[in-house]
Amino acid sequence: MNLLYVFMGGGLGAVSRVALTSMAPSGDKKYLYTMIVNILGSFFIGLAIGLFETIGVGRQWRDMAVAGFLGGFTTFSTFAFDIVDMMQRGLWGRVMFYVVMTVGVSLMACAVGMWLVKIVMPTR
Repeated sequence: MNLLYVFMGGGLGAVSRVALTSMAPSGDKKYLYTMIVNILGSFFIGLAIGLFETIGVGRQWRDMAVAGFLGGFTTFSTFAFDIVDMMQRGLWGRVMFYVVMTVGVSLMACAVGMWLVKIVMPTR
């Protein structure tokens, strides 16, 4: 039954990602939308995990939100493809910007999400 929750969350997350990235103009800046999705997903995963640990949410809801929705929403495979594509085109400055910003800001966004929960809902 738990896998069904993950399946439903993953479908909703993937559809949400495609809806957001479909707003990107075609061309060389499309990778920025993937970066935004991954940063947002990292923030929300930190927020969700912090919240779920604080209020005590059942495993099926945690799996649906974290592994399912946010796992379907974020996209490491597109991130990897974008990097390889830019490398093949010799866009090394853009590769460095994309990698550093996506990884660095995503890590910070996740930590900020978890920190916000601790500030707003301190454990008792």
